Amino acid sequence: SLLIVPSEAHAADPEKMRQLVITVQNHQTAALIADNVELARDLRADGVHLSAGFSETPLIERFQAAREALGANAIIGADAGNSRHDAMAVSEAEADYVAFSATNTPGDPTTGDAIDTQQDLVGWWAEIFEPPVVALGIDDDETARSFAHLGADFVARTLPMGKSPADLRQWLLQAQDALRPSDA
Repeated sequence: SLLIVPSEAHAADPEKMRQLVITVQNHQTAALIADNVELARDLRADGVHLSAGFSETPLIERFQAAREALGANAIIGADAGNSRHDAMAVSEAEADYVAFSATNTPGDPTTGDAIDTQQDLVGWWAEIFEPPVVALGIDDDETARSFAHLGADFVARTLPMGKSPADLRQWLLQAQDALRPSDA
């Protein structure tokens, strides 16, 4: 899937975003919009991703509102940040996936302690619960590999900016290879 995170600093061009959603879907990939249910509906995206700490409204309430607005067929997943309670609440409400991030505050540096906590949460979830678990905000191949070994169903990486299509393809292949089990 591709998570589209519209910039807060710049107004999104709906037509360009619509073309991106169509292109992604034409490649049999789900297009999710971060935190904007109305935009996801207007663009006919496959669903919405609800970020931790995005709003003062509790995550479970945002999830319920999104499900009501988008219906049962939409993909709705939620980042519980580092909250086991939020993760279990949205899971009980039938979230399509639960995600854990290393930080709840955009712009905060990710520390080793935050990654350790994220790894503990992903491993705990993968061992006990049925809904897929996503490790969000993973910066490098080694960390991605460690989350895959813990049982993360998905590892979210941020596409690097400014790369040529050929370089971006190479980056994607390398990121994908990092998640494959090694024979050693």
